[in-house]
Amino acid sequence: MSNGVVLEIDGNQVIVDAYLIVLPEVNVKDVSKDVQQSVKRSIEELVGMDVRTVNIHIEDVDYGLAEHS
Repeated sequence: MSNGVVLEIDGNQVIVDAYLIVLPEVNVKDVSKDVQQSVKRSIEELVGMDVRTVNIHIEDVDYGLAEHS
C-alpha cells in the first residue's frame, strides 16, 4: 500500500497516482471517475499544469468504518 497521493512531474505535465480506501456501499467506478475528474480539474485550475493521467488505485474496502456510520 502506498500513501494517499503520489505525484510525478515531467516538464509541465503531472502524473497522479491516488490510493483510496472505499466504503462497501459505494460504486467504485463512480467514485474513481469523480476523483479523477476532481483531481485533474484542481491541478489544472489551481496550479496551471497539464495533467497527463490520474491513476486510481483502490487499496481496500473498509467495512469497519461502515459499521460506525
